[in-house]
Amino acid sequence: FDVGGSRFRDAMQFFIAEYRAHGIEFDEIYVWTANKQGGEAYWKGTPEELRGAVQPRLTLFDGVLVTAEPGGVHNPVSKIFDVCQDTDFCVFKLDMDSPTSEMSLVAQILEFSRRRGPLIDELFFKHHVRGPMESLGRQGARHLAGERLEETFADSYALFSSLRTLGIRAHSWI
Repeated sequence: FDVGGSRFRDAMQFFIAEYRAHGIEFDEIYVWTANKQGGEAYWKGTPEELRGAVQPRLTLFDGVLVTAEPGGVHNPVSKIFDVCQDTDFCVFKLDMDSPTSEMSLVAQILEFSRRRGPLIDELFFKHHVRGPMESLGRQGARHLAGERLEETFADSYALFSSLRTLGIRAHSWI
């Protein structure tokens, strides 16, 4: 599950290669891109052999905004809990540059995992926080998607610790 995807080669190609190197092939891949670009633009620069192997298993929600509304059609957390089983290996990358929506989705992961146990095995999350590195990168002047950043590095450590305590291998994504 890739929420905040842009082009295949920007992140998904990395994930496919890394997991493949460990003997893991994904049988289903879901990608949400906020900006509509078309399938050819999404796959641009991808080796044909790789595209041919991955494209039949990849569902691209091109130009589709993710919702944090529980149960919503384009709520990726709801989708995970609909399609993933305990025996599946599910990976979730969350980086849609909307801190409020991202935190709502992470809260849903925590709530569901506490009640039922985790269905997400590995989480890559770009947690946007205030602090000394804030001016570096895309988030710029304490704003992202028009939102003021309220969380700190300490909050981030606590959040990732909570996820890991539940059995979710949670990693910071850049």
